Amino acid sequence: MSINVKNLTINFSDGFIPVKNINFRINSKEIFCLIGESGSGKTLTGMGIMGMIDEIGGQIEGSVEFYGKNILKISEKEICKIRGNQIAMVFQDALAALNPLYKINFQLKEVLELHTNLDRISIKKRIKKMISLVKLDGCENVLEKYPHELSGGERQRVVIAMSLLCNPKLIIADEPTTALDVTVQSEILKLFLEIRDKLETSILFITHDLGVVAEIGDRVAVMYDGEILEEKKVFEFFDNPETQYSKKLLSSRI
Repeated sequence: MSINVKNLTINFSDGFIPVKNINFRINSKEIFCLIGESGSGKTLTGMGIMGMIDEIGGQIEGSVEFYGKNILKISEKEICKIRGNQIAMVFQDALAALNPLYKINFQLKEVLELHTNLDRISIKKRIKKMISLVKLDGCENVLEKYPHELSGGERQRVVIAMSLLCNPKLIIADEPTTALDVTVQSEILKLFLEIRDKLETSILFITHDLGVVAEIGDRVAVMYDGEILEEKKVFEFFDNPETQYSKKLLSSRI
């Protein structure tokens, strides 16, 4: 097992509780899809796992067991060693996730310098390997470009490469294909499948798109108003949804 979320609750001082006592697990080498409409609590769940709720003024309860360790109970120094290293996040807006002031090579190198003890030559090799894995090696001088000089699909591949630099055990992908056109979206989804198979990485894929779930998911949990309504293997969910909300979601695709 990669990660086990138990009784996770997120609340804010104004009484708003966007995530309410949710439970799910993600197995090793599995793509687990968390689906629901905007405002259902999906992204905050991902941020909670990353230990980023304090940064936006929230409080978190419950436990997130990551390979046997409850990472909600460890120090900020310890979680910083895990965040971006063993657990990495791919955000929806790649342009916002990258620093506009620095070239791509500098930003990738910075991740490895922060989280590893690799020497300069090894860092260069690692970056080249990840750029190749995300199919950017054919993009001329990509490492010497600034984020705004790349297309949306290229930027998203850079962010994915950045998440892979330290060989994370878990990637949290927060609607990473929403802003992309259909052709690029399909390429990015295939890339996540390849990452799972080649690197044996677990993936929490947050989305509102049932087509994405059908294409890459192993299991799916349906989230509504901060709660998980049902969780199933993907093929079982499409064949036999349990809740009325899930049935309405599926019928909306027709």
